[in-house]
Formats: sequence, structure tokens, C-alpha cells
Amino acid sequence: MTASDSPDSSVWSAIGWDGGNSLVSSNLHFDRIVRHAEKLGLNCPDDLSDRVFSKLEEMEPPEERNESYDQDDYLLIVKVTSEGNILLEGSANRTWPEKPLSAISLSAPIWEDGIRGTKHGDYQPYRDAREVATSNGADIGLLFEDGNLIDGDRCAPLLLDSDGVAYHPRNCDGALDSVSLQVIKPYLESSGIPVRGA
Repeated sequence: MTASDSPDSSVWSAIGWDGGNSLVSSNLHFDRIVRHAEKLGLNCPDDLSDRVFSKLEEMEPPEERNESYDQDDYLLIVKVTSEGNILLEGSANRTWPEKPLSAISLSAPIWEDGIRGTKHGDYQPYRDAREVATSNGADIGLLFEDGNLIDGDRCAPLLLDSDGVAYHPRNCDGALDSVSLQVIKPYLESSGIPVRGA
């Protein structure tokens, strides 16, 4: 589903899914798809949410289910193409270990300003980063440009510094406007952990 193409060929999001009719933070994902489609010059259907939930009734979940109590069972890839088609694909949600993850630093892919910071059709650089990370024994590839952390190969980086502040890459520097960060930020801050862009 997230096969690479030209950046303006599609916009997409991976949404936590229970394998039935429930999607995690779906409105935030749909809103981001609409925003990113506009940035990429794509037409996004006005009734995106209704159409996704209608198609969801016909979906079968993947065989492999994430059994962790604190992780989503599956992922649903929602993709809007440049032709306005809505494509859905169920995907396994990798089970993350109960230990600190290891990461390596890699160069961030470079795109034009209108493309940077969007979930667009050219996903291959992220696949390549993931392959480099895993082939080097790391869990995640962190993507840097000019010394700035921009993104992760399959995550929104959030780093807890020794000063007790959680830092994340900023959208103005080319980072994705993360739905996950949007969801967890209020909980972190109410627990006394300030969340700041860096």
C-alpha cells in the first residue's frame, strides 16, 4: 500500500485499528490527510471519513495480531491517490519490546518545501532507512539534516532530555506533524513532563 511513487501521487496515514470498526484518533488522521493533500495539490474527498468507515465494514484484518495490551492490534493504511481514490489496507502492527530501543543516525531524505513534512507517496527513503537500521542491529533509524533530528524511519521521535523536557522535531524544520505526539502531549504535560519542539 505504501509502495513508493512520486511524492504528489498520494497522501496517506497509518491508523491504529482494532480489526473491526474502530480506528484510533481517526479524526486527527483524516484532518492531517486533508491538510497534507492540500499542500501536495491533491484533491481529497470531502466525505473522507464516511467513505473510509463505509469501506472498513468490508475489511478483513491481517492474520498477525499485536497481542500487547498497550499497543494497537493492527494498523490501517488509509491512502488517497492523486485521482481521488481511497485505498485501505490492513497491516500488522509490530510488537515493540519492553526494553529501551536502539537507534542509528541516518541522513534525512531531502524534498522540496511543499513536500517536506507531509505523508506523501515517496515512501522508499523510509523503507531504506529501516533496512539500514535493522541490518546494523538497531530498532529504529533516526533521520537528521544539518544536525537537526527530522524524523524516524517509522516513528515520531520524542526524546526525554536530562533536564526532564521531552523534545520533538519541529514541523517548520521539515518534520511530520505527528498525530501520536498530538495525542500524548497533554498526558505527558499533565504528568509534569514539558513537551517542546527542538
